[in-house]
Order: sequence, then structure tokens, then C-alpha cells
Amino acid sequence: MPKIDVVIPLYNGERWIAQAVESVKRQSLPVENIFVVDDHSTDRSVDVVAKMEGVTLLKGTHKGSATQTRKFGLKHCQSE
Repeated sequence: MPKIDVVIPLYNGERWIAQAVESVKRQSLPVENIFVVDDHSTDRSVDVVAKMEGVTLLKGTHKGSATQTRKFGLKHCQSE
């Protein structure tokens, strides 16, 4: 079975991030790592993610660029 890592970019997604992470966890293939990359959110998104088990919170460095935020997260992946 392949190892799978998931990267979720996050910017002010307090209302949706828990649902997104739970959706990943319910997938038929097991996920090795879930990385949520915060891109300088100003709401309580980071607080929500910090309370989640099995999720690694990363601080993005490219404010406003979803593409760069994803690339930053991919650098932390160890899956195939």
C-alpha cells in the first residue's frame, strides 16, 4: 500500500478546516501525514488546527500565494 501525505493550504478557514481534515481522514486509503499550512490567517484557524490529533501545522512563508503555500507543504512530505 502506498504511503500518502496530504497538504492542505489554509487562510482564514476557521469555519471549514475541521471538516476538510475529517474528510481526509475518512478516505479509503490510509493517510500517513496531514500537513496544514497556514498562510498568515487572521481568524482562529490556527487554534482549531492546533487542537487536532494527527495533524501537523506549518507556518507558510508566502502570504497570499496558495501555490507557494502548497509547495512549502510539499517540501515536508515524505511519501511517494
